[in-house]
Amino acid sequence: MKGLLISVFITFITSKNICQCVPVFHGIPATRTLPEDFPIGTVLMSFTVTGSDYDITTIEHNNYATQRLVKLNITGEPEQKHVDVITIDNFDRDGNGDKGYPGAGSVVLQFIAWDSVNNHVVAIHNIYLVDVNDNSPVLKNIPYTWEIKERNESESIYRSIRAEDYDDGINGTVGLFYQIKSDSVAADYNKVFTIDNSSGDVSVVLRELDYETNSFYQFIVNVTDQRGVAGCLSSTADFIIKILDVQDTPPFFIGIPYRKTIIEEQQSNTFVLQVSAIDGDRGIPNNINYTILKGPCSDLFNISDGKIHTSQVIDRDTGDVAEQSGVCILTIEAQEEDQYADKQFGETKATTNVTIIIEDVNDSPPIFNVTGNVYQATVQENTPQSVPITLTEPTEIFLEDADEGTNARITLSLFYPNGTRNADFYISPNVIDRSGSTLIRVNDPSMLDFEERANITFYIQATDPAKHVVNATVVLHIEDMNDNNPQFENSSYVFDIPENSKSGTTVGTIQAPDRDSDKFGPVTYAIYGGEDKFHIDFNSGIITTSCANCNISLDRESNSIHFLTLTATDRNGTTGGRSNSTSLVVNLQDVNDNAPEFQTSTYPATIYENDVRYNETNGTAILQVKATDRDKDGTNNSVVEFIIHRTSEDLTANFSMNSTTGELFLVKPLDYEALLKTAGIVEIIVHAIDFGEPRLTGTATVSLQVQDINDETPVFNQTQFDASILENATSSVGKVTTVTQVFVSDDDGTEPNNKVQYFIADGAWSDFSINASTGEINVQIDRRLNRDFRPSYNITILAIDMGSPPLTGTTMLKVDINDVNDKHPIFNPRQYSESVREDDVIGYSIVSVTATDTDIDHELEYSIVDIDATDENGDMVNTSLVGNYFDIYPSNGSIYVSESPDREIAKTVTLTVLVKDIKAFDPPLQNDTASVTITIQDVNDNYPQFEPSSYSVNVSENTPDQTILLTVNATDKDEDRTIRYGIVSVEHEEYTNSFSIDATTGVLRKTGFLDREQHANIILNISATDNGKPPLNSTTTVDVTVLDFNDNAPVFINLSKTVHIFENASINDEVLVVYAKDIDEGPNANVTYMIESGDHGQFIIDPIHGNISVNGGLDREILASYNLRIIAEDNPINAKEKKEIQDTITIIIDDVNDNAPEFTQNMYTADVREDENVHESVITISAVDKDEPNTDNSKITYSFSNNTDGLFRIDGSLGVIHINKSLIGKVGSYVVGLVATDNGNPSKQNDSSFVNITVHDVNLNTPEIVNLTDANKIKVFECVDDGFEIYQFEYRDLDHGQNAEAYFNISKIEDDDEVLQTFDVEPDGKLKTLKKLDAGKRNEYKFQIQVTDKGFPPRRSEKVTITMIVLDVDDHLPTFLTNSTTMSVKENQQNGTLVGSVTAIDPDSDSVSCYSLETGGVSSLFEIGEKTGAIKTLKELDYEEPTGKRYTFHVKVKDCSIPENVTDCAAVEQNKTGVIEDIEVTVNVIDVNDNPPVFQNEQITVGMRRVTEIGVLLDLSLKTGDYVQDMDTISNGRLVWVFDNSGPIQLSDSLSNILDLEGVETCMDGKKHIVCVTGNGTLTNNKYYNEDMSGYFIVPVTVSDAAGSDTTNIKIFLISDSQILKMTLLGRKEEIAEKKNDIMKLYSTITGYTFVYDWVEDHKTQDGRVETIKTDLYFHVVDPVTQEVLPTYEAIRIVDSHYDDLLQAMEDYKVLAIVSSVIEPLEEPDPKMTVYIMAAVIAVLVVSVIVIVYVSMTTRNRYKSKLRAASFKPQDITQKTDIGPVVVPGSNVYSKQSNPLLFAEIPMDHAEYDNISMGSQNSLDKNDVGNPRTADSGIGTEEREVTLDMFTEDRADIGKCDNPLDEALKLHEQIKNRRASQAQMVEPTTKAEPLEFQNFAFEEEIESTEI
Repeated sequence: MKGLLISVFITFITSKNICQCVPVFHGIPATRTLPEDFPIGTVLMSFTVTGSDYDITTIEHNNYATQRLVKLNITGEPEQKHVDVITIDNFDRDGNGDKGYPGAGSVVLQFIAWDSVNNHVVAIHNIYLVDVNDNSPVLKNIPYTWEIKERNESESIYRSIRAEDYDDGINGTVGLFYQIKSDSVAADYNKVFTIDNSSGDVSVVLRELDYETNSFYQFIVNVTDQRGVAGCLSSTADFIIKILDVQDTPPFFIGIPYRKTIIEEQQSNTFVLQVSAIDGDRGIPNNINYTILKGPCSDLFNISDGKIHTSQVIDRDTGDVAEQSGVCILTIEAQEEDQYADKQFGETKATTNVTIIIEDVNDSPPIFNVTGNVYQATVQENTPQSVPITLTEPTEIFLEDADEGTNARITLSLFYPNGTRNADFYISPNVIDRSGSTLIRVNDPSMLDFEERANITFYIQATDPAKHVVNATVVLHIEDMNDNNPQFENSSYVFDIPENSKSGTTVGTIQAPDRDSDKFGPVTYAIYGGEDKFHIDFNSGIITTSCANCNISLDRESNSIHFLTLTATDRNGTTGGRSNSTSLVVNLQDVNDNAPEFQTSTYPATIYENDVRYNETNGTAILQVKATDRDKDGTNNSVVEFIIHRTSEDLTANFSMNSTTGELFLVKPLDYEALLKTAGIVEIIVHAIDFGEPRLTGTATVSLQVQDINDETPVFNQTQFDASILENATSSVGKVTTVTQVFVSDDDGTEPNNKVQYFIADGAWSDFSINASTGEINVQIDRRLNRDFRPSYNITILAIDMGSPPLTGTTMLKVDINDVNDKHPIFNPRQYSESVREDDVIGYSIVSVTATDTDIDHELEYSIVDIDATDENGDMVNTSLVGNYFDIYPSNGSIYVSESPDREIAKTVTLTVLVKDIKAFDPPLQNDTASVTITIQDVNDNYPQFEPSSYSVNVSENTPDQTILLTVNATDKDEDRTIRYGIVSVEHEEYTNSFSIDATTGVLRKTGFLDREQHANIILNISATDNGKPPLNSTTTVDVTVLDFNDNAPVFINLSKTVHIFENASINDEVLVVYAKDIDEGPNANVTYMIESGDHGQFIIDPIHGNISVNGGLDREILASYNLRIIAEDNPINAKEKKEIQDTITIIIDDVNDNAPEFTQNMYTADVREDENVHESVITISAVDKDEPNTDNSKITYSFSNNTDGLFRIDGSLGVIHINKSLIGKVGSYVVGLVATDNGNPSKQNDSSFVNITVHDVNLNTPEIVNLTDANKIKVFECVDDGFEIYQFEYRDLDHGQNAEAYFNISKIEDDDEVLQTFDVEPDGKLKTLKKLDAGKRNEYKFQIQVTDKGFPPRRSEKVTITMIVLDVDDHLPTFLTNSTTMSVKENQQNGTLVGSVTAIDPDSDSVSCYSLETGGVSSLFEIGEKTGAIKTLKELDYEEPTGKRYTFHVKVKDCSIPENVTDCAAVEQNKTGVIEDIEVTVNVIDVNDNPPVFQNEQITVGMRRVTEIGVLLDLSLKTGDYVQDMDTISNGRLVWVFDNSGPIQLSDSLSNILDLEGVETCMDGKKHIVCVTGNGTLTNNKYYNEDMSGYFIVPVTVSDAAGSDTTNIKIFLISDSQILKMTLLGRKEEIAEKKNDIMKLYSTITGYTFVYDWVEDHKTQDGRVETIKTDLYFHVVDPVTQEVLPTYEAIRIVDSHYDDLLQAMEDYKVLAIVSSVIEPLEEPDPKMTVYIMAAVIAVLVVSVIVIVYVSMTTRNRYKSKLRAASFKPQDITQKTDIGPVVVPGSNVYSKQSNPLLFAEIPMDHAEYDNISMGSQNSLDKNDVGNPRTADSGIGTEEREVTLDMFTEDRADIGKCDNPLDEALKLHEQIKNRRASQAQMVEPTTKAEPLEFQNFAFEEEIESTEI
């Protein structure tokens, strides 16, 4: 490139003539050096070309390189051209395959210039190119895939990664730098393999690969040039390393945990569930066999292929299931089948637990504890409610049910034998869970009546949820009690006797039998009441009269009914007897001894005269008289009839009377005016007569007052009156002018019916009035008469009386009016309208206005007194301008023109004309005015004028024709000018017919087509012409603005009808932009877009901009194209005007390689003989690819995914698998992974299918004996028995199956027959003795053995000569001194670490002991020295592994001084006694601190009371709780943990100010914190908080040990006592403390709120006693949203609202109650206040005592009267309550009934109980009160006395009463009335329901003082 000489060759070529004047190049460099990336568009160089003789015509490229690389920019004159050479392409030193030309180190540019005679010259310019690093390296041989076994034991290198770079030197291949990297973030992922940075060779770092950890590694190969320095170029490719699996991982279970619930009583072989384990070696998995290990319930189930079935019927209530509480946990073992010939590494089995919950079936009925299910019981009659009955045998009712849970819930009910429910008793409890006792209690004590039933039989029905029903009978015996009072046959008795019966007359007999047994004695009788008028026999119950004067005592009319009380007492009336009472009523029969009595002697009544209503026809009576007869009702003695005996004024015929009802009726009406002498009063004598014997009569008088009615009409004395008056007559107040007077009369008898008033009814016209009393007619005050208007009046006068209704009389009055000159002249009409032309002559007469005057004598004069003028607009005109236009003649009122008028000044002139009467009398001034309006007529002297002078209007282009656009208006000052309008011209001719104007109205209309898009503005010229003569006109312009209408639809612009997009386009990728234009404007031109159909949800369009983009995942294989119907629509304001355009766009989905090939089968199978020829085909496999057919994306290449040792190969195109090399010796199944890879970019592959090729064996190999001893010698002790197995020969046959099976035989050598008699070889190779050996006789034998296979044809081995050596016996074996030993080793020690040694001893001096480990799980962990017994590790041990803490295995020892081919003999076997050949070795792994502590939760929440003192520990121990986990032992874990504060404390907003550390102590870390964290994990409060503070703060805490550290946040809520709840649980404090976090977590999960533990303590009762079996857990509740602590009431509400959800939790954790932790204390009273209150109370009490003493002393003398009560027998009664019958001593059984003493009821809250006596319903009779007696038959009674204090003896209404009872009754009535009125005023504050008591003898004012 350097020092090269460049020449410029210029060749002159002429076509015809040779000329020396050819074109000449100037300024072309000879050579230059350029970088190959010289920029495009840059001027490379400039030169000129000149021609002296001829003009330059052409300058151009002369070779392809020049044409490709540069362009020429030519300027200048013909004789000289200037040329700029500009680059148009890159110079490429290295070549660019994309553009199809090779690279080169230099470029030759050639230019040619021609002149006008075709002379031309060529200039050559050489450019040398300097290399630029513009080519990236190119990786070859891709893709890169490497397969390697996971337990690779040799170093492997992958050498396929190679790259090329077309640049030069370090920019090219020389400078390539290789790297591999992956996206994995795992620390060791990129450390497994390494790549040589220079060669690209990849090798395995010395590390064991693990298929189970990574089955493949995926890297990116990155190759860069320039040794990878900055600015280098690079290329990448995928590098896949597939790890081939080997058998080194145990199986593992999937789908764990296994848990299934089944129902008991499942039959045998019922499927339960399936477990599934898979080989951990997923690449070459073994089959799995399953076993149920021995354990509880293992015999109940079996397993096959992982499916667990029952092996027998399952009963939950017995056996293992019952012992395990219904939960069977089976241990399932999964064992691999060894299917592969390769070596097996590690464990091949695994176990898991299967939990089977056997749900109870309710198959056991409840069982009673009594034989025959019959209980005997007793109960006393009248036992109260809820008292249990007494069981006799057994003494309790006990039930049990063998089922579990709710199935064992026994529900108890009581039924009678007839099946009805027994509600008379109840069973408690009525529900028993599994077992328990119950009681039967009385519910209805009334059933326990011995007298009704001596026993009751019912049964207990026990049911469980399965409806098992078991009944037990209860026979209940009722024990009799003296509980029955004597019972009267009737509740009350009534007897009738005639009044006045004699003493001793029998009244009746009463009996009261007693239902109790005879032991309670006979019944005796007593009577009370009746005023000693009656007597009862003590024993018989016969009642008789007993009176001295019965005619008086037994007078029915005095007392028709006698009430008595009868008592019956058992036990012969002795003490303790039971009594009963009843009432007796004695009715006295009537005798007619009383005459009828009227209610009153005189009955007043009032009736109107002429009244016809009171007649019997319509049933309306004047009145009704009533009479009663004291004799008995309903008998003739008391039946009364009524008659009219006589009347006054002899009017009997006018009346009638109903004899039965006493109703008085009118027969004919009465006339008041006929009764004037009696003032209208009629007296009627009435008799009442009974029907008894004799008939008796009573008399009464009816005084009937007849009322006058207005029945006479007023009458005038004349039918018409006449009068006259001057028309100027007037009236004023105090002075009236009378016209005349009228008179009337009325014949009614009384006022006001005959009082009359006068009224003017009509005709007075308000000019006259009348005096209502006198009838005088006067001129109305302030009214003036007008003869001219009304010369006379015809007045109608009424006379109306004052009766009701009033009656009216009528007359007429005529009044004539006499004339006076008092009338004003009057214009008629008052208004005149006339006209005059502007050009009328002066003196022209316009109109005459005249007035009339009705007065006879008048003289009128006219004048103009006012002028008004208005112009044509109605505006007022200055009168000075028009004042001389007109004038009037005074005598006749004629108006004429006095000056020429001008209409343009005034259109109308209004003249006010005055007329006056010169001869007026009264009033002296009489005048009138008239208005004359003169219109001045116009003359055409003015042009029309437009207003305004020009117009503008907006009109939409779609406005309908005939639409009014506007109205032009022109005015003409002239009068009545009609203006016609017309369109003079239109700006645009095409719109000439688009407008019209109404010639008359000026209305401009649209009448034709308008198009805003052509012309938006149009000017119209409008003319206005008046109708004058000659006509005048003027013009104006109308500017019409045409508004847009949506009359144009959008139009798509350059719409692409078909577009392509790849199917892997992302959502929101743009497909294309559609654009539509609308030539309208405004909203009408705003185009929006939408997809109407065809998008299938996969595309969306921007409605504004038209961008169509991808909206969903595209898949060409589902849909290859979309036909989108696109709508573009405009958006006018009126949606109905909307226009749109539609078109279809086809979007073709271009294929990308997004589908991997899919095999037609998941597994292919093929068979082949091992001797099959190489290259033979085995099977053809196929796959399909859904990508676009006939493209690289769907073209498939087949390959293998795993190494088959080259046995097979596959045709990559056809999928045909061939034999690649000999299969001899390769018998077996080969599972080959198949890979189908498409040719897309990037390619996709499928490796999910396999082919299983089975190579079948052919018998090609001869068997070979393999375990021959040295020199083929075998030694045996001479002591062995016959048939002893000396040796086991083994063979090897490389064939398989039957071809590999073989058998041995023995043959003698020469003629040694003894050998065949001494030894034998069995077909399986066992060498045995046939007889006893004797070394002394023969110690050596020789024979031959041979092995023959079973193949076809069979093959035999060579015969082998065996030498047998017979030995003497050695009698000792090596032995261990102990059965077990223990060793220890630290975890994490390197391989080969010595653990310990075992040693055995052998007494034989020449013996050699050999040691071996048992085969099993520890063989991969430990090894033992065969001769030394030293045990060493094979790998690092991990204490934290589940089984890594201890290993136990066995070591065996044997005597290896005897060669292995020497067998033992019987004698040695017998000497093994005491020999320990097997020792158990236990290796304890010692933990080291290699695991850091880890917090279980990222945040721990706790509460702290605001009142917590500084230095107080929070109830949170991080070290001793379950907050931290450390896999190390306690000594390396919990004991060495250190806690401290970590980082700043976070605060809630409400606590933002608590970080003030003033006064805060320094914590253990030397810093100040509001909470100190100690090293042992406790937290201490270090700050005081105010009571009003609330919120939380977060304290970060770190725990650490030598292995590392972890951090958590402690969230501490400040809480008050009112926010703390107490949960009481059954269990000791230590137990609850362990469960506290689980409880809080469960409650938080269920309720959705955060339950935070505070502390626990022993439960205390209210009296402070500690109950250690109960624990109180204190906690608070936080709202997770607001992070606020809830008050206790809200927290309890939340718990209650989740009651059903929390039931199980409450049962599981035995939660007894949740309450607030704080009971608000009662406020302590102020001691001073207490003293004040006590002093006030004492003062009130002292005053009260003084008042009471004073009142008592002053009222003592007023206690005058005493009332003695009757004597009765007190008795206890039985009252039924909620808990059964209870006895209320001294109660009044009749307290709920009416008190016969007072006949009134009182509320019980007014009752005072001294001792309430018992009696019958009518226990007291007023007849007995005040008349005490000694009851001669009152055996067993006691006398009682009631003293009633009378406080108001001085009252008039009771002061003279002789009977104390009457006094009491009257006083009681007053008290009752007073209380009633008080009750209406004061509402009682409580509504207690006291015992009802009805005896007012115990009222507060009627005290019971002596009983």
